[in-house]
Amino acid sequence: MLDRTSRWRGTVAHQRREAFARARRSVRLTQEQFATRVGVDVSSVKRWERGASTPQWTMWPTIADVLGIAHEHLAAMLDDAPLAPVAPDANLTGAALPDVATVAVVPVPRQVTLADAVQLDHLISHLEQLDHTAGGRSAARMMAFAQLDMALACLREASMSPAVRTRWMRVAARLARLCGFASADAGLQADAERSFATALSIAKEAGDSDSWLNIMCGMIRKSLQVGDLRRAADLLGAAEAGQRPRSAISACMLHAVRARVYGALGQEAKVLESIDRADELFTAGPSGADPAWLWYYDEAQRLGDTAHGLYPLALEGRLVEEATGRLRKAVALHRPTNARSIAFSTTKLATLTVRWRLPGAEAVVDRAIAAAGPVRSARLDEDLHDLAHALRRSGTDEGPRQLMTIRALLDSAR
Repeated sequence: MLDRTSRWRGTVAHQRREAFARARRSVRLTQEQFATRVGVDVSSVKRWERGASTPQWTMWPTIADVLGIAHEHLAAMLDDAPLAPVAPDANLTGAALPDVATVAVVPVPRQVTLADAVQLDHLISHLEQLDHTAGGRSAARMMAFAQLDMALACLREASMSPAVRTRWMRVAARLARLCGFASADAGLQADAERSFATALSIAKEAGDSDSWLNIMCGMIRKSLQVGDLRRAADLLGAAEAGQRPRSAISACMLHAVRARVYGALGQEAKVLESIDRADELFTAGPSGADPAWLWYYDEAQRLGDTAHGLYPLALEGRLVEEATGRLRKAVALHRPTNARSIAFSTTKLATLTVRWRLPGAEAVVDRAIAAAGPVRSARLDEDLHDLAHALRRSGTDEGPRQLMTIRALLDSAR
């Protein structure tokens, strides 16, 4: 009787995983393409589809979005999948290990202290650095979502003093903003929208104006990324009408994002005005009012941000020298660990250099391709498409070779 029941359960689980594989095929994605969209290795997808493992539950919203199905439908496909038992002393080398979420549940602590908030804040700094280094399609995004779920659970269930709660909320808002920005960078816009909305709500309740502004800037960047200029302009208006930032660097960041919006709208005078104001605020330097999460906003970041505002105009032949000059300085000043920013600035510089036949185009393109290689970012892939378009129009001798390299890079599992 027991064997018959086990066989029946195994058959049901197998049928559910067949349905999961059919859902992936119904949206015309190969296992490799699906893995890229979700942000995992293709071997993980293969294990999911044969029932050898189950995706961590924090990934389910992303998987459901990619498949275009309801969360409940996905849960029905994944729940109760049998996992092969492993003897305690078994050699695990090369074995298909179950996901952690299937064998352990991390309890919510009864009480959260100030030390806990400080520790989580430090962890977020590491996750942010990993995101800046590897891109939104890296493991940093999934780890950030797992930490966000824990942080929100603590807000709902754990005991903490009013002062600790305010500090914890500020940390949670920072974490949700990271989830939103990393998701947008990975091209997962629904995840980004939900994360930014969560971050805004928490920052507002915590009374953290600088964090609120940072989140708004992330939402504006996301809107520009998807070409929604009207929403970007509306969000910019809301950000400017909100509470004034205490930090001069936060205000600088807002003016740099303002330059991006007006650059996309083609309003040259307002772009230059915004850049001048950003430069002026940045010159004031760091202050005691600068939040910890502004660690990344150095001179290179400011130059790259403002150059991105000039970029749409430079593509039309306006302010080309100003845009390329800022991009060159940004590339030279970016820290090696900020690999994604280096790749963004170098790729945009290469596109302008090729488009307007500036000196040294071949070398700049090669540097852009090399910089883009290790970074997993949907936004960077869009920049590479722009570079490829410029190369196709250029007719240079090295164009075909470089185009083939870019095509191979875009076709790889990124």
